[in-house]
Amino acid sequence: MQLGGPQNVAFQHGFSSDAFAWPRMVNWLNQDFRFGTELIATTGGTSGLASQGVTLMGQISSAQGSGYVLIGHSAGSLVARYAA
Repeated sequence: MQLGGPQNVAFQHGFSSDAFAWPRMVNWLNQDFRFGTELIATTGGTSGLASQGVTLMGQISSAQGSGYVLIGHSAGSLVARYAA
């Protein structure tokens, strides 16, 4: 979703979780920050970290813009680091 800000951001859920882990936090962040493209990744929370990282890279490639900041929760931070 494009929100009109300058910074693109991708949110990655943790192990055994899914994209539904983020909406509450994203709503809070959107009160204080204006992001550009906002991607809430869906990578299969029980897949291997490398597999999830490849999926995240594909979703970012398919989304608008470049220069994404990756935000990961729990094991999602390892997935985001792999994708970076």
